[in-house]
Amino acid sequence: MERKSPIHDIHKVIPKDLGELYKSLETKLGGNHPFAKINIGGGFYQWSDNRHLWKQMISASDFKQEIVREVLLEEKRKVAEQIGEKQADILFTIPDDSYIYYDDSDEIKILLTGWGFKKPVANAGRPDLIDIQTPNPISLSFLYDGEKLANYEFGIQLLKRIKRLSTAEDGVYRFTNLCVGEKFTIKEIQGNREFFLEVVEGKSHYDFDLTEHTFIEVQTLQDGSPLPDQEVKLTYHGNDYALTTDANGIATIQVPLHLDELAVASVNDIASQAVVNRDNNRIVINIDTPKTIIEEPTTEIEEPPIIEPEYKIEFRDYKNNPIKCRKVRFQQSSGLDISCPLDENGAVTLPANTFDREQDVTTTIIGADRKFDDISFSLDENEYEYLLQEIKQKNKWWLIVLQILLILLAIAACVFLWPYFVDFCHYMFNLIYN
Repeated sequence: MERKSPIHDIHKVIPKDLGELYKSLETKLGGNHPFAKINIGGGFYQWSDNRHLWKQMISASDFKQEIVREVLLEEKRKVAEQIGEKQADILFTIPDDSYIYYDDSDEIKILLTGWGFKKPVANAGRPDLIDIQTPNPISLSFLYDGEKLANYEFGIQLLKRIKRLSTAEDGVYRFTNLCVGEKFTIKEIQGNREFFLEVVEGKSHYDFDLTEHTFIEVQTLQDGSPLPDQEVKLTYHGNDYALTTDANGIATIQVPLHLDELAVASVNDIASQAVVNRDNNRIVINIDTPKTIIEEPTTEIEEPPIIEPEYKIEFRDYKNNPIKCRKVRFQQSSGLDISCPLDENGAVTLPANTFDREQDVTTTIIGADRKFDDISFSLDENEYEYLLQEIKQKNKWWLIVLQILLILLAIAACVFLWPYFVDFCHYMFNLIYN
C-alpha cells in the first residue's frame, strides 16, 4: 500500500525528523505498530506498508467504520501506555479520515498514514477517497426448522461490546449499506453460538440456521423380543415419517427439536407415544402374539387380541365446527402436562392410562386463529369419548331493559292507585267506628 500527499497540502505537527522518528517507534513499539513508513521526494510525502492488505476506512460502510474507529481508539490507548499520552496524541494527529486504513482478514488491524500531520485551514475539506468499494445493501434472517424468526434479537461483535439488533415482523433484518468484502461476527443474545458474515458480490440475502436437533428412537417388540424389519409410522410436529426397524427392532431418526411436543409411533394400528425432550427420546411398541385355546384335538380357537380402550376427545367451537389449532395442552393437578396436535376433525386420541380419573382435566387451545377459553372436564367411569364445545357468551341486555320497564310500571301503578287506596282506607275506618 502506498499513499502520497503534496508537501504544500499538509504540514507537520512534529518538529523531529520523521524518518528517524519512525525508526525510534519501531524500536519502542515493535513490529505491530500502526504507523506507515514515511519518505519524502519529488514534492510529495509518501507512506508505504506491505504488512497486510490495507483498505481505506472511509470507503467502508458506516457500520464497518464504527468498528474500525473503536479499534483505532484501543490502538491509541496501547501506544500511549508505552510512549505517553501527550506523544500519542501528536502521533495520532492526521490530516483527515482518508489517512486511516484497516485490514479485517483476521482480527482488525489499523494503519495510519499522514501521522503527525494536519491540513492547513485553507485546505481543509472533504477527505480524499482513494479506494472505492461497491455498496451492497443486504438482508439476513435466522431460521428454526425452516421458518424465519420474527423479532429475533441478535448482536454484532464490535471491539469490546456487542451491538444489539432485531429482525422485523417478517423475520428479516435489513442493512442499508454494507460493502463487498466486509466481515462481521454475529452472536446469539440468548445463547453462546456465533456466526461469521462476509459480504460477497452478487449475494443480497444471508440465512443463519439456529435449528437444534434431537434423536427419537422407536423399538418394536413381540412378546418382549426385538421385532426386526417392521415399518413404523412416526408422527411429530405435524409431520409423518416412515421408518424401518433394524435387526434389534430399533429405528432411529434425527428431527428438529420442539420441546414438550408429543411424538406418536404406530405399527399396524398399535401406537405408543412420548413427550420429546433434548435427549433420551425412546418409544417402545410391544406387540403381543394372540393366544389360542385348543378345545378339541381337531379344533383351534383363536383368542381375539385384547384391545385397550383409548380416549377420543373432540373440540368444537360454539357453532359446532371442529377447532383448528397447532396443538392442545392437557393438564391435571397431579402434574400431568402434555401437548399434542388435533386431526382435521378437531379430535385427538390418547391411551387409556394418560389421565388420573380422580382429577379434572384442563385443556388449553394453542395456535388457533383466535383465543379460546380453557375448557375443563371430569372423567367418568368407563367413559372414553368426550365432546368439548365452546360456550357462546349470550348478550343479556334485554333482561336489564325488561327489569327497568317493570320498575317504571310499578312506580306508575303506585302513583295512579294511591288516591283510591286512601279513599278505601277512609271508607273502612268509617264503616268500623261509625
